[in-house]
Amino acid sequence: MASISIEVNSLICFNNENYLVKRISDLDSIIGERTSDLKKIRIPINEIKSPIIEGDIDTSPTAAYSEEEWEMARRRFEIIEPFLQLTNRASQINESSEEHGIHPSTIYRWLERYESSGLISSLVPYQKDGGRGKGRISEKLEPLIQDIIENQYLRSQRINISQAYIELQLACRNENLEAPHINTFRKRVKAISLEIRTKNRDGKKNAQEKFEPIRGLYNKATYPLSIVQIDHTLLDIILVDNETRRPIGRPWITVAIDVYSRMITGFYVSYDPPSSMSVGLCLSHSILPKEKYLLNLGIEGEWPCWGIMNTVHADNAKEFKGRVLKRACEEYKINIQWRPIGTPHWGGHIERLIGSLNGVLHTLPGTTFSKKEYRENYNSEDKATLSLIELEKYLSMYIVDIYHKKVHSGLKVSPMFKYTEGLLGSGSFGGYGLPAKVSDEDKLKKDFMPFFERTVQRYGVKIDQIYYYHDILRRWVNSNDPKIPSQKRKFIFCRDPRDISIIYFLDPETRNYYSIPCRDITRPSVNIWEFRDAIKHLKDQGAKSIDEDKIFDAYERLNNLKEESKIKTKHKKRRTKEGRTNVHESIKKIQSENLDTIDELDIKPFDDIDYGSY
Repeated sequence: MASISIEVNSLICFNNENYLVKRISDLDSIIGERTSDLKKIRIPINEIKSPIIEGDIDTSPTAAYSEEEWEMARRRFEIIEPFLQLTNRASQINESSEEHGIHPSTIYRWLERYESSGLISSLVPYQKDGGRGKGRISEKLEPLIQDIIENQYLRSQRINISQAYIELQLACRNENLEAPHINTFRKRVKAISLEIRTKNRDGKKNAQEKFEPIRGLYNKATYPLSIVQIDHTLLDIILVDNETRRPIGRPWITVAIDVYSRMITGFYVSYDPPSSMSVGLCLSHSILPKEKYLLNLGIEGEWPCWGIMNTVHADNAKEFKGRVLKRACEEYKINIQWRPIGTPHWGGHIERLIGSLNGVLHTLPGTTFSKKEYRENYNSEDKATLSLIELEKYLSMYIVDIYHKKVHSGLKVSPMFKYTEGLLGSGSFGGYGLPAKVSDEDKLKKDFMPFFERTVQRYGVKIDQIYYYHDILRRWVNSNDPKIPSQKRKFIFCRDPRDISIIYFLDPETRNYYSIPCRDITRPSVNIWEFRDAIKHLKDQGAKSIDEDKIFDAYERLNNLKEESKIKTKHKKRRTKEGRTNVHESIKKIQSENLDTIDELDIKPFDDIDYGSY
């Protein structure tokens, strides 16, 4: 199951027990009724899991599939897509089976797999194993199930699932067939979209009021997460190494904004120029809940943005058109719309936001400002005190405590108010309901993370002069490519640049990722930019050859240099500390500047920013 529906009467799991959602309390909690004894309790949304249902489809990361497998899944999806929003679809499925030369029961199985998971990868052909030990609904039983659902359950009489199941049992007895388990039937019913169930059981008008988007301009957002804009910029600040406090350079930010409410759905900062990695990490940050993220940063505020967006607006840069991003968006049914050429205003919301964020940074030590004349008497490198993680915390605090809560000039209300109203409603407006929650967060992170290929040697795997090893790699050492036996087999790995002490290995048989640590587990946890800084330090010292030991020794020496500098320049470090640790004071300073609205900063269109000026 790709996502967890959080709607009234939807089935969820909390503390390993199934509950029915009875009421949406707010953006943080629901009232659930335990299915075992009907006891009602308040359940935090961030602790909701997928319901426990027999026969759930286990899907693998998208990188596990070959191009041929993925293309097969896409072709199957194209066949079943016309039937996903239909209730009485038996006749259309029969016509499609004749057109494509596929048995109707096969199409029904594809529909069941897709509707149960919501993932295109569920349509990848199974590895053939003879089907031993696996149950399958018979070809005679399939039409009976579909008939009961269409002609009994999806009707204005509104009979419940248990009553519909009794009708199925009677139909099976008349045909001398064994009825499926009630959980199998319940799973089939729950797989039908809530919009279809509402339309057929409550009437077309009710369904339109709840689900029909308001038509407008092609880029007009009509509900939360209907359109998310994403873009990048080079930030106007110089940062320092988190340990050595040496200046490193200016960071890039990739940020996403919900057009409907102007809520920031997520962002990613790094020293690397825009890439498929930065786009993927920004989107996964946007989609996933933020409670753990804020807890790790030590921030007490709330950031209730989570859920899969319907459409992403992006420019035509190559980082938005990579294979990994395309496949991940197909997997989660995210539509990507490219910015029309010659229409710089098309991405205006995200550009104004980026300008606002850069304006905030001009109050921090180490800023490079936005205009050259402002930098003439200001040494940005000498003043720099914030590290990358400290900047990330600063931005998160600003987003949570100020930006989301201040009145937006274009909305006349705060982004948080607009977002909450759009989901939960206000007055006579009922709201669009909470978005579905991703059930497998780790899979989503890996799906949006670019991968690379390496052979497995006796020492393990070598990446950027670092050796990684785990016993799970042992059986793949020096293995040959099954398609080209004369060549060594390459395996899929991925890595988060914020912690390169671990890489992730995709086992080709289990189709699961496994963590592979540094071969020397005593190595400290570092990010890729600190690692590169250590390499640069070695090269500056004239090192003729560079290996893993030398790099980490250099990193340790840089740390020792930091400790020595604390003693020799105590007075300077005191002033640096004051500038570096006063994050809360900077926040208060911004608040005291009486910025009544968010969008009143002097900024220029994103397309006009000259990244090479500095």
